[in-house]
Amino acid sequence: MLIALSYYLTSLYWLWVTAVAGLLLEIVYFQTSGGALSTGMCWDVVLILINLQQLKQMADAQLLPQGVLSSLKPVPLARLVTADYWCRLEPGWVLATSGE
Repeated sequence: MLIALSYYLTSLYWLWVTAVAGLLLEIVYFQTSGGALSTGMCWDVVLILINLQQLKQMADAQLLPQGVLSSLKPVPLARLVTADYWCRLEPGWVLATSGE
């Protein structure tokens, strides 16, 4: 039920949290039901890791909404965080020139 509920939620944060909780409960179910359900449990672990990574990226993105990034909503900001790589530039570094 928790996994089904997670797909109904509109907040990505709560979707991922609910999905992780549901998948953990599914693993408990697989363990207690008997039978050979190890494949299902392995997929649950993979999906849990994916959802935890998404939660981490969202947490990282919440540290950035300052200055020029303050107008971005959480999802586009999370995409920006994971787009490529980050580096620090010295003050006065030119990122772009008009017309180029």
